[in-house]
Amino acid sequence: MLAFPDPTPDLVWLENPKNSVYLEAPDDAENYREVFDHLRACALSPAETRPRIAQIIKELHR
Repeated sequence: MLAFPDPTPDLVWLENPKNSVYLEAPDDAENYREVFDHLRACALSPAETRPRIAQIIKELHR
C-alpha cells in the first residue's frame, strides 16, 4: 500500500519475479486495506512474537 496526502489517491503495488503492477482503483486499495487490517488484528504483538519464534525453533530441532 502506498498512501499519499489528499488529493492523491492511495494505490497498491504488487511485485512478482517478472514485473510489478499498480492497482489504482479506490475499491482495490480499500480491499487491500481491509486485508491488511485483518492481518494486523490477527498478528501477535512484537512482545509475543519473539517467544513464539523461539518455541518454533525448539520444535523444529527436536
